[in-house]
Amino acid sequence: MDYTHQNPSYATAAGGVISTADDSTADDLATWIRALVTGKVLIPAFQRQWLHNP
Repeated sequence: MDYTHQNPSYATAAGGVISTADDSTADDLATWIRALVTGKVLIPAFQRQWLHNP
């Protein structure tokens, strides 16, 4: 396939959901990860599936 005319800017959008230009980015990410791994984001069934799948 020829990707010569492909605009790669769409690929940067995923990080934009949690990334900001201020100094709190690392703290925000740590807060998100902490919530994710302690079961505050997913329902229990999904949390178990996420944690126990390779």
